[in-house]
Amino acid sequence: MAQPNSSEQRPSLVTEGKQWAVCVTGTLLPPNQTTFTYRLQGDTIINSKRYLIEHESYDIHLNDWKPSGRYMREENGKVYEITDKDKRELPFFDYTMQVGDTLRYIYSGEVSDHYQCIRLVAIRDSVMRNGDGKVRKCYYVQSGWYYEGVYRFNEAVDGQFLFIEDIGSAFDGLSHPS
Repeated sequence: MAQPNSSEQRPSLVTEGKQWAVCVTGTLLPPNQTTFTYRLQGDTIINSKRYLIEHESYDIHLNDWKPSGRYMREENGKVYEITDKDKRELPFFDYTMQVGDTLRYIYSGEVSDHYQCIRLVAIRDSVMRNGDGKVRKCYYVQSGWYYEGVYRFNEAVDGQFLFIEDIGSAFDGLSHPS
């Protein structure tokens, strides 16, 4: 019998045509709010593995799609990414995590023992419905850092976020885990 978290029973996060938008606000970006839209479109082979190509658009009418330099793939419940800047495959999210598990990934492509990480706090079944009527699992995580053998997690509300099956981060889509 398949596990509820198995790839056969849950939607795939990395699928052709997946599109999401990230709205960034602040005084540095005129007109104080900018929307970045991303889409997984087309594929490529890197190191003998198939990745979907991320494209980006900054145009409100989505007329200026261009490759972002990021590539994503999913295997056995784990999502990976690779960038033109950093040619190493890095973990993005892991649906096989259990409450209390952590996921480390190298921050900004730096090669060191300094990692950005997330810790799974809770998993909720059937708590989110999207316009398509599908029920999705929601993963509540805390962001943090791993440095010199020690994990440090942000316990404040702004350090916690929701990662939604088939969608990504509630705040940033597939832009980055936190």
